[in-house]
Amino acid sequence: MNPHHYDTSKIFGFLESLRQESTRKSRFKATFFLFHSSASPIKVFEKNKHFEIKKDGDIPTCHFRPVFSHDLRKEKKQIMPGGDFYLFSLEENLGIWAICSLQEGEFNEKRINRFFSYWRCPFTKSFLSSADIGKILINLRVKRLNSEVRSIRSVAYSRHKKATINFDDYEISELLDQINVSNSYLSSIAFNLIVDNKQVLKARINRSGDLVYNEGDINLFFDCCIVQAANILRNKVVLLSNKNRKKYSDNVHPIQIKYGNDVFADKRANQKMVEALSSIKRTTFTVYHANPYFHGSLLDFKDGSSFDVYITSSKTISLIPSFQASAAAFSRVISNIFETIEEGVILEEPLRKSIAFDDLVASTNV
Repeated sequence: MNPHHYDTSKIFGFLESLRQESTRKSRFKATFFLFHSSASPIKVFEKNKHFEIKKDGDIPTCHFRPVFSHDLRKEKKQIMPGGDFYLFSLEENLGIWAICSLQEGEFNEKRINRFFSYWRCPFTKSFLSSADIGKILINLRVKRLNSEVRSIRSVAYSRHKKATINFDDYEISELLDQINVSNSYLSSIAFNLIVDNKQVLKARINRSGDLVYNEGDINLFFDCCIVQAANILRNKVVLLSNKNRKKYSDNVHPIQIKYGNDVFADKRANQKMVEALSSIKRTTFTVYHANPYFHGSLLDFKDGSSFDVYITSSKTISLIPSFQASAAAFSRVISNIFETIEEGVILEEPLRKSIAFDDLVASTNV
């Protein structure tokens, strides 16, 4: 049930309080932000002068005070909203934490998500692919007999970044098949869990790894959605961490994206890679070679991470880390590749001293 032994005994009372509040409010929303942290989040927040702990305990009640922010583009000051949120560890030894906010979107976006984007912050979020979201929801369906997960509202993007918002009622497997056939990726889904023709859970999941509880069986939501998403986050962080080199003579630790079909069979598809890597914010990308093989280099200004990027076959991409290569930077690069080209499987390649020229051209179609 819980392969990574998350400690949930301290939060059952907190979850029950959320369930009770959801029965009193017609439009209740509790947003859970999952992240990995290499340091105590409390200590990280305490370095922010606009943060305070209002109530300590197993589930601390934390507070961001309102602040003025100067918008250079509009040449005026704006108030960034204040508000409370809750912070708890799913498993402190694994570095997996969650923030729970009952606030509206403005606070969540301008205070919580903006804090995650701060370059010195040791928090790592990761995306959920369409397959990840599908795995979570199908697992939820399997846990209850005579149940089905039905979409209320879904947002999917084509590879041309055109959004499709769908309010039709789809069973989850049918929706995922439709998205796959249209060569799109799932951005968010609001859903109901129906058991014996009765709604027992209403919730939402988005691609950025945030989960929203609205009403119903919150323990089922926690066990099947939050814990499952936390496991996916943990596995990605483990896979993408500790890949940087300390000196030139060290072995490199490549990460591979593998596809089930010949995505790069046509060399013109290399241009998609240029589009994918050139569009990542706060980075610079250089193309060294684009035909017949592909080699580029990306520098992430956010934390100094850098990678060489190769198309090593018609079905594989290799990301070669340099002296700084954080899991967060890896995740940003892979997410953009998945959204622009196609979603694949992330694997760890065997250690190697270098990439040989034959590795690049031997299996590339000219």
